[in-house]
Amino acid sequence: MKATRILLVAGAALCLASFASPVRAESYDPDDSDHPIRYAGYAFHAVGKGIETVVTRPIHWFVSRPKMRNVFGKVSQPRTDDYVGDADLYQRSSY
Repeated sequence: MKATRILLVAGAALCLASFASPVRAESYDPDDSDHPIRYAGYAFHAVGKGIETVVTRPIHWFVSRPKMRNVFGKVSQPRTDDYVGDADLYQRSSY
């Protein structure tokens, strides 16, 4: 009984291992990463993420507050928005 379980587990492990694909690291191509515009792209990406974090996220937080959403026309998404509080404030009124 115990030997059957061991053989069954070993067979299942062998089947799972045979489906695995080999892992390869991404090859480094110096011609692809030495372009001057690529270096500018790194800086622009950092600036864009900074603007998103410092400017747009606080604006979104402010306009998505329950009493401000009617003023700014923010439509809540009940599947994704996780509001805590009085459910009557979150009734859909203008769909």
